[in-house]
Amino acid sequence: MKLTDNWWIWCLDTQLDDDMDQPQKDYFIQIAQGMPADSKIILCGPEPGWLYTEKTTKSLDILDYAINLARSVHKHLKIPIVLSGDTHHYSRYYADAYGAHFITSGGGGAFLHPTHQLKTEVEIKWFGKPTKLSLCTDPGPGHAPTDELACYPSQEASMKLLNGDLFFWLKNWEFSLLFGVIYWVFSMALTARGEIDAYIITFLCLAGGILGYFVFQEGRRKPVVISSLIHATAHYVALVGLTLGFGWFNRDILGLQGMWTWAFALALEVIPTGGFFGGLFFGLNLLITCRWFNMNHNDAFSAMRLDSFRHFLRIRIKGDEVKIFPIGIDDVPRRQDWRVNEKWKEGDPSQPAYVPARPLVPKLIEDPLVVEA
Repeated sequence: MKLTDNWWIWCLDTQLDDDMDQPQKDYFIQIAQGMPADSKIILCGPEPGWLYTEKTTKSLDILDYAINLARSVHKHLKIPIVLSGDTHHYSRYYADAYGAHFITSGGGGAFLHPTHQLKTEVEIKWFGKPTKLSLCTDPGPGHAPTDELACYPSQEASMKLLNGDLFFWLKNWEFSLLFGVIYWVFSMALTARGEIDAYIITFLCLAGGILGYFVFQEGRRKPVVISSLIHATAHYVALVGLTLGFGWFNRDILGLQGMWTWAFALALEVIPTGGFFGGLFFGLNLLITCRWFNMNHNDAFSAMRLDSFRHFLRIRIKGDEVKIFPIGIDDVPRRQDWRVNEKWKEGDPSQPAYVPARPLVPKLIEDPLVVEA
């Protein structure tokens, strides 16, 4: 999209495969050939690859590939701004070597993502060379180093929000109930068999399921394996404790007999208590690994379904200067806090159809970002 004679937006489609097909490649080369020399490009990618380098470089490689297409026409095309969403927070890194800003702005996503895991410096391959990105730069002209981190929410706020996972068992009660049913099934197996092999098989099943899930989510890394085994052990101890405790209660106190009576009693006892412990341990695992071990950021925050710290960007282009206004709203009204706008209802189409019960309080996340290319 041509914005002005000298400013353009390129938006890439990687088709969920971190790749660019041939028709798209041909298209961008043709566009680049028709652009004036020394034009500036705002490059928009579907993923902020500079944040994902610990797991993969594919999404970053496709951005680098787009740069090579722009360079191939030898018109000194510049890319001072790289934008992406995908991660639901605001962060801005700056490459001093190229005067380029790397902005993640996913503030309209389904839930909030954390910022406390962001590194103050990241090294990536850009223009074919190792390049350092800094999260600590002033947004004004010169973009001098600063002690402030260009992210939203702040890293302190991000860590405080994680405490919500202490109530994972209540917020995600359906998932916790599933854990309770799993506890009940294994409890019945341990009660029926009661031999050491049943206890070993139960632990292996719990460990295999939990390890498989988190390795799939976070990769086969040593911290992932160790934390998953500790997590599985916590479930196992709770499961065995509940089985033995309720078994003693049903046998010696209630005097229950018969398989179906025993199964029904265990269901009433183990499903709710197992659901509580299962959800509690799952939430604690997310909280601990997300806060201190740089893992499970997506699960830890999606589990809380936070609808706060929304944001968006407004961009003004004047001459050769681009000014980006990052606008945030800390507290977003809940669904029930919106009402039909009476002015719109009376027939004024210029009015919004819905308004919040209390006014929104937008703010600048940081000073307007000035890019003079």
